[in-house]
Amino acid sequence: MDLSLAKEDQSSRWEIEDARYQQEYEWYRIQRQQVALVLASWEHPLVIPALIQAFDVCYHQEVYSPAIKTHPYLGRDWQTFQDCLAYALGRQRAWDAPDRLALPPERLHIMRMFMVYGALHAKASRVLSGMWYLSYEEMGVKLEQVNKILCEHFHLLPEIGVAYYRDFMRYCTSRESLYVISGEIPL
Repeated sequence: MDLSLAKEDQSSRWEIEDARYQQEYEWYRIQRQQVALVLASWEHPLVIPALIQAFDVCYHQEVYSPAIKTHPYLGRDWQTFQDCLAYALGRQRAWDAPDRLALPPERLHIMRMFMVYGALHAKASRVLSGMWYLSYEEMGVKLEQVNKILCEHFHLLPEIGVAYYRDFMRYCTSRESLYVISGEIPL
């Protein structure tokens, strides 16, 4: 008996199931991002603990969820949500938020940059769509503004803006490639 057709039917069935799941999941993904932006727009200190907790849970979902092994796109979704939450924390000017999270240095760097974007009211639609690779100008901010925030709130040297952005790009590229290559992230 030839089982090759049964295997093909089974894999086709799983592909259809996965496509259905992705389609349904899309609604939840968009809602999470919208909630982060709504909380950012409130500009009230009472939302800061909720945003920090959401960021922490989101990061742990990305790192430890077994579902990411079978659905690698979930990792990128969690990353985009983290970016939205960091943007919201920046809008709230919650500069101590990164200190309250146990993040590796690269992720801390990414979080700070999205907080800067939030504080400067960078184009939120670009943040939501994962367009982290755009220049400062394309995000609607100026290098001088970025340098000022990095210096005042994160105690970095005033002239670091260009290098900070270059490292931000490198870290984002590395973070994103984790799911493109293997579907898993190293701990």
